[in-house]
Amino acid sequence: MAAPFRFFGRALFAAYEFVAMLLGLGMLAAICLAWLPPALTLRALLPAALGRRVGRLAIMGSFRFYLWFLTVFCYCRFDLDEIDALRRDAPLIVVANHPSLLDAVILLSRFPNMVCV
Repeated sequence: MAAPFRFFGRALFAAYEFVAMLLGLGMLAAICLAWLPPALTLRALLPAALGRRVGRLAIMGSFRFYLWFLTVFCYCRFDLDEIDALRRDAPLIVVANHPSLLDAVILLSRFPNMVCV
């Protein structure tokens, strides 16, 4: 009798993972696409130094919102206390441990003057 419940539980969890992945990637795409028109407008209107500062702060804020979204809707957990503590020490070279997009998003959400290579 337990086998059907285990199968149903696995199938339900697989469906949740699928929906969470779609939500997460969809939100990242929406954030990036929504930033494009203001970025192009600000590039034409602002001086280069001010535009760079405004753009980096907007990207940092957008990625912070994205991490919050993942925490609330996709059941992700992020412990960013140590990264926040590093922000006081500059200049830094930070090397991501995993070659994934999420590492760059996490770092860009905390360091406004980050350069990714």
